[in-house]
Amino acid sequence: MTRHAKAPTITTFANKPPVGNSDDMYRITGLPRREPPTQDSVEAQALIEYMTEKLRKPTPRHCDCRTRYHRESCITRLRFAQAWGLYEAGIVDGMYGAIGVGWGKTGLAMLAPRVVKNCHCAVLLLPSNVAQQFVDEYHLMAPHWHVPSLISHAPKVLDPKTGGIFKNDIGPPYIHLVPYTILQQPDATDKLTRLNPDLIIADEMHNISSLESARTNRVIRHFRERNNTRFIGMSGTPMDKSIKDSAHLQLMALKAYAPIPIMPDVLDEWASALDPVEVPTPPGELRRLCPGMPPTVENVREGFRLRMVQTAGVIATTESVVADIELSLQELEAPPTPPEIKAALNKLRDDWQRPDGEILIDAMSVHACALQLACGFYYKWVFPRGMDEALIDEWRTARKLWFSELRHFVAFRKEHLDSPFLCQQAAQRAWGEMEDEQATDFVTDQEALEAAQEDLETFGEGGGPEMTVHASLEQAMGAMYDRAAVRPKPLWKAMHWPRWAKVRKLVKPTSVAERMSPFLAEFTARWALERPAVIWYTQRAFGLWVAELSGLPLHGGGVHAGRNINAEKGNRSIIASVKSHGTGRDGLQFKFHRQLFPNPQSSPKAWEQNLGRLHRPGQKEVTVYAWFFRHTPEVKRSVDVAVRCALGVQQLSGNVQKIVSNFLDLQQVDEPLDMSIFTY
Repeated sequence: MTRHAKAPTITTFANKPPVGNSDDMYRITGLPRREPPTQDSVEAQALIEYMTEKLRKPTPRHCDCRTRYHRESCITRLRFAQAWGLYEAGIVDGMYGAIGVGWGKTGLAMLAPRVVKNCHCAVLLLPSNVAQQFVDEYHLMAPHWHVPSLISHAPKVLDPKTGGIFKNDIGPPYIHLVPYTILQQPDATDKLTRLNPDLIIADEMHNISSLESARTNRVIRHFRERNNTRFIGMSGTPMDKSIKDSAHLQLMALKAYAPIPIMPDVLDEWASALDPVEVPTPPGELRRLCPGMPPTVENVREGFRLRMVQTAGVIATTESVVADIELSLQELEAPPTPPEIKAALNKLRDDWQRPDGEILIDAMSVHACALQLACGFYYKWVFPRGMDEALIDEWRTARKLWFSELRHFVAFRKEHLDSPFLCQQAAQRAWGEMEDEQATDFVTDQEALEAAQEDLETFGEGGGPEMTVHASLEQAMGAMYDRAAVRPKPLWKAMHWPRWAKVRKLVKPTSVAERMSPFLAEFTARWALERPAVIWYTQRAFGLWVAELSGLPLHGGGVHAGRNINAEKGNRSIIASVKSHGTGRDGLQFKFHRQLFPNPQSSPKAWEQNLGRLHRPGQKEVTVYAWFFRHTPEVKRSVDVAVRCALGVQQLSGNVQKIVSNFLDLQQVDEPLDMSIFTY
């Protein structure tokens, strides 16, 4: 079913003071400008020829590209974005790359240490699910290109030739392969200090966009303490819902030449006028970015975009790498919502109460539960039978107080105190309760960590391995990181730890998915059996349910997840985790050209990455089809928010967003969108 209407536009300004003048405004408007090359220009072709000749080896006598890796041709020529990025990174000594899906960010990251001046040691940060893929690509490029030495810190990443743990030492420059999940772990609080890189490369740099995560703050701390470190960051979606998502990334890459405010209050002021919010702040002095044009939101965003993409070191691809492949994005009409699901949703909206009687405490928890009910189930906690209700109440109260205190303390992000796990250990030491590390509330096993995160995001009741805190850019980039105050084993006399310590092990609820109606799972299973397609799930319980009903393979996470999903032949549908395969995964486009999103997300970043798994170079079909459900107000709102934010990102960055350029049938939003419940 297709709906026809224009994407929503913003025309009303908030009753707030307009954006004022500032030192940042003078600095940014005074930066030199250069016109970025276009893909088919003579300049672009010259860049490709020049950088290819500079970095390519002589033709080898033998390579394994066809025999071992079954590639139709060897990689012997750079793509436009690769050549442009490598050229400017060598001049500017850094790079901020808003580079779309399929432009070859892997090859760019691999060759970057060869162009950055005097680079001896680089750290490459990347998603863990593509670490093995990167090593395989390294072997493809090594016979043909002057690649650096590669040392992998990813567990169980194997050398495809020998089957052993990969380490290739051929001399400097060195590039250390460090997955984001490794950098997030408690024992990695000083990992960058130990590796001491002079260049950090962040592939899919949106993984360090949140100032609330430990891994982001560990990268920022390294730059604070070693400000001569260079930074190259790349992502097809560096901004999600705010210009603040990428501010610290631009500052690390371009330093004082970054076209983004440095001062936190100025950044907040600009964001309130430029971000895709319902009612923005009046542009005020931002009209200086678009001289001669009326200061509308669209014009000011266009002026901001031009200021950014015309800055040296900013590589922004405004053209699709697969312009000849059409993307058809359509709403799939879901089956009628059963009465019991409608009743549960009404109760949830009116009283914030789950079907099991649990009262939820915030709007985000209510929204998460509503998305679960739209799939026919909900997550609940199950307490052991016969347990004293008074004890359960005390457990809930103590847990809430402890996690509230923990959120505030972890915001300081000191070394050895930059994660909830380490902060709890400090509290245990301070109160004389130092235990084995496994006795803490936070798990370090990656699969258990991901499962716990999924459950905690579902409940929305706080706590968990990756605690969210509010940390401003000033806190992240400021002088609060005083190394002299950091001790190897710090203490924290947490006020609420003793109360929580008394009861935390006495109550052990389990998280279970309570199935209410199979209406959507059965429909999805039947649909998947009728045609080969990728069924993307974000709700693990729903993915398991569809796999159970259809008998189709479920591809979740795990060490060999990438190889398992790439072993599929494309002659049947597969059910795949967005978390494990929706970002950075290459190869699915050779086997599928259809995909269904039964759990559509509100993040434009997620849409861009997920759609790009099939709509990318190597796709042999002329049209890629994508369907999604939009059958309840909450699911509809998720899609509406994604499109609205993607439109803002496209206007701000110039990156053509797949969901905007192909979803021309969005209905007008029926009511103002409460954007607060979509923050991450």
